[in-house]
Amino acid sequence: MITTKQHILQESQELLMKEFQHDYTIDSLSKDLKRSKRTIYRFFESKYELIREVLVIHKSELVVSFEKISKEEDLGIEKLIRYIYLINDTLREIRLSRWYQHAKQYPDIQEEYFSIRFEIIEEYLKSGLNPYSKALSSYGKSSDEITNFIVNSLENYYFHTESQILQQSIKTGYVDDLIFLLYGSLISVSHD
Repeated sequence: MITTKQHILQESQELLMKEFQHDYTIDSLSKDLKRSKRTIYRFFESKYELIREVLVIHKSELVVSFEKISKEEDLGIEKLIRYIYLINDTLREIRLSRWYQHAKQYPDIQEEYFSIRFEIIEEYLKSGLNPYSKALSSYGKSSDEITNFIVNSLENYYFHTESQILQQSIKTGYVDDLIFLLYGSLISVSHD
């Protein structure tokens, strides 16, 4: 049986990851949850604590999504591309989420984001690049460099693009261009 706290967390996750809203307060959340502020504060000391716990849940769901891809039989570029599309969707969702503005105000929430980046996004991306490590090193590149390039490129695109533009464009050509560039490079590297 689901507890009140779990129910609040599940609903909050949907609401906080749903769409960008600059000043999303506990008042707004309590109205959307159809629960009193007192009930929310009974389980969470602050808005910050609630957001942090939502991120922990979100992180565990991301692990499941990445693990699903990692267990697929395909070991080549297709798996790497699926990782990149999942990273793209993850960063876009984070950027457009209601908690994004709060991440800038609370260091611990920023830490949660960076743990998502380092422990999940970068690790799975590196594992997708592993089959090319030997060929890449002969070209003086490492999977770390390519991982940093991809994640930094996507972060720069999403975190420095106006949210209205991101909301309007359902699919962006930016990630397709990035994957095309990587795909061409890895094909040539692996065939040299």
